[in-house]
Amino acid sequence: RLLSLTDIKKIQDWVAGGTPQGDPNLAPPVPTFNPNGDLPGTPDMVTPIPHFTSTATTGDVYQCFVVPSGLSADKYISAFEAIPGNRNIVHHVLVYADTTGTCAGLDAVSPGVPGYVSFGGVGTDEAIMLGGWVPGTQPMKMPDSFGIRIPKNADIVIQIHYPAGSVG
Repeated sequence: RLLSLTDIKKIQDWVAGGTPQGDPNLAPPVPTFNPNGDLPGTPDMVTPIPHFTSTATTGDVYQCFVVPSGLSADKYISAFEAIPGNRNIVHHVLVYADTTGTCAGLDAVSPGVPGYVSFGGVGTDEAIMLGGWVPGTQPMKMPDSFGIRIPKNADIVIQIHYPAGSVG
């Protein structure tokens, strides 16, 4: 976790030298992303969020979106994938199930505005975390015969972190 003085000196020399690019032939290939996701097949459940434009000019925004699941019975998910509409401005996505109605109440405070702002969670400690996404992660897949329960009538709450400077 610590750099040696030699390594620190190399970095300082590189910065002082104008941060020249290294040998491009040694660079890893540029990743490609499937805009429709990486999990094969047709999903059993898709939870889209309302259209939202990031306002994170000088500070981070943690925007939560509440989508009723419409589930009349408990459901177990064995795979999970988040697909941001604009990967360039999303730092991470966290997805929860809320059966308390707290998140829907927070969302209702500002009608006409998609979602609500909440740093450090979604506004209730009772929400069940279903999964998350950060750039470069693979979809979550549970081992055979395992799953994460989404309770019936739960709201799906999606918290998206837009870092400062990610307007759009």
